Amino acid sequence: MKLYLVIIFEVASALLVASCFCRASFTHKRNTRRPIRWAFALLSIMACICFFAPILWHYEPDGVSAGLAGAIALTQLVTSHYWRQGVPPQFQQEPS
Repeated sequence: MKLYLVIIFEVASALLVASCFCRASFTHKRNTRRPIRWAFALLSIMACICFFAPILWHYEPDGVSAGLAGAIALTQLVTSHYWRQGVPPQFQQEPS
């Protein structure tokens, strides 16, 4: 097992969990489109699974999975700028 890959994978997974939690604090049924809510819910679930997989199930990430987790975490961190004021307009529900 390559320890540096596990560390990269764990750090990226932890960042994903944190970023998903932050975005979830802004989203709810009244202000966010359903596909957006579902996508972030699925990302949150998978981030939690990824975080606990090396600990509970002795998962050994390879370079591709560690890189992918890192890229997704970086994407979440970079786009968090657009969530500072709440859900971005493109993701908001249309007024009824």
